[in-house]
Amino acid sequence: MSFSYQPKTANEIAAQSLLPDGEYPFDISKASDAPSKSTGKAMLTLTLEVYPGGVDSKTKTVTDRIVMGNAYADKKLFELCRALGLSEKYQSGTLNAVDFESRSGWAKIGFEKGKEKPDGSGNWPDKNRVNWYLKEAPGIKPVEKPQPTERELANLPPNGAIEEDVPF
Repeated sequence: MSFSYQPKTANEIAAQSLLPDGEYPFDISKASDAPSKSTGKAMLTLTLEVYPGGVDSKTKTVTDRIVMGNAYADKKLFELCRALGLSEKYQSGTLNAVDFESRSGWAKIGFEKGKEKPDGSGNWPDKNRVNWYLKEAPGIKPVEKPQPTERELANLPPNGAIEEDVPF
């Protein structure tokens, strides 16, 4: 007995498990710092467990590497620290990988086309990447005290005192 199917390439199969572009909650399960193999510059590597269906869903692992020494990395590290509540530590000028472990936040996740392998044997598979870290959950605004309307303000006496005319 045989069956039919649509043959796929390794890249097509890998792409089926990628997250669509979007904003997702995450936990950092692992963090390390080591020089980049290609540039020798300081690099922070984070392993994020991303929750595509909210915090009660199965996770998808996304790796983020921030190689220091350029404006994009500087801004991304700043935003990461702000999103994780590490702004004060960031201002000290020294961070350790352990500072990031077991922290949670929100990230904008995107798609990255697989790059050519150095040996010319094809391309690496497509993958998800962290485009940006978000300071707060998307669509959730801080609760603010409602301000009085112009009409409500007009009904108050100029000095703010309430005058009552009570006959005794």
